[in-house]
Amino acid sequence: MSVKEELNFHLFALISYYTNKVFGIFPFSYNYSARSFQKSIFSVLYSLSVVIFMSYFYPMYCVSFYFQMLNRNFRGTLETYVGIIQSTFEFVVLILTNCVYLYHKNDIVDYLNLKISYGEKIVKLSQKCDGKINFLTMILISILTFIVKLIMDTLLIIFQPIMQETDKKMLFAIYLIPNTVTTLIGCTFCLEVISLQFFAYQINSSLLKIAHCISGLSNINSNAKKMIFCCHLSDKVDELLILHSELNDILLKFNNHQNPVLILYHFNKFVEITIPLFFEYSVLTGSSETTPTLDMYASATLINLIGFFELAITAVFCDKLIKEMERTGRILHEFPVQNADDRLKESINKFSLQILQEKRPIIVCGMYRVDNSLLYIMTSSITSYLILLIQFHIEGI
Repeated sequence: MSVKEELNFHLFALISYYTNKVFGIFPFSYNYSARSFQKSIFSVLYSLSVVIFMSYFYPMYCVSFYFQMLNRNFRGTLETYVGIIQSTFEFVVLILTNCVYLYHKNDIVDYLNLKISYGEKIVKLSQKCDGKINFLTMILISILTFIVKLIMDTLLIIFQPIMQETDKKMLFAIYLIPNTVTTLIGCTFCLEVISLQFFAYQINSSLLKIAHCISGLSNINSNAKKMIFCCHLSDKVDELLILHSELNDILLKFNNHQNPVLILYHFNKFVEITIPLFFEYSVLTGSSETTPTLDMYASATLINLIGFFELAITAVFCDKLIKEMERTGRILHEFPVQNADDRLKESINKFSLQILQEKRPIIVCGMYRVDNSLLYIMTSSITSYLILLIQFHIEGI
């Protein structure tokens, strides 16, 4: 793998960094000459100003504006209060997310710099980048999901009949900014997970090459050549052991500072998907002053599907990372150790023992794992709360 190939991944990380920085999420700076992230008092002050502005702007201007808009478009009070709860929750999540990044800024800087230096070690590991197209495809899926979601949210504000008679600037502030930040957080999480999976994949590819070399040891007739070759392979295994251990440490650092962010993200996605579905039901049953149209339902349904797809790829990509880390143990278990000498066997056994002692699942504050099982939990929770809101609506609460 060439340095140029590796830099493609770093480029996407920088794009993510500067996009997040616009919203005050990353309170640190990037030094191009040193190719590292650094603490920055100006970035911290900018993030603090965003938090202070949001804390003042929402209660002073947004609550009354949103309340009037909902009252004008819905006949019942339930829809109004549910909408206010959604908007309030999304703004609180936005403010808390910025606060979390401010609190963990030093940990995040250490993690990002550690990942950059680790990526340079992976570059030296092999001259060929295995699986590059697959990982670039995953990255593009994450970025395109963010772009499509942003475009659809913007079109919804511009063309939805329920929003056409409302101040667009306020709608962009109330609706678009929180949704954009939430989607951006999910996209950033996916990009980080993909890069970590890429590192694990390179380690596993190197282990498979070593396993192939060990299989060919039986064809070497000279004991001296065989011993030298085994020593070389043993050194390679030891090097991969160190890299795998460092990758596990990086993953743990990533998990630690992402814990509160993921809680906020998943709760926000739950609200972002559930309540618009309830509003669609209210419009369908005639509780809205707006006449329902096919275009209205199509656009709203598409946005909900994109939102759920966004949630799905965070879980699926995270699950793929964990499975890639677990694949290392299976590869080592299938090593043809009968062809290896004692030193090589010792290196392989040491690697296997280290893997048994590692904890790899990304668990959010001991509450749930970020993997495919999360999709079932979120789907069932969204369905349950949507049914509850519909029951309240039917009973006229």
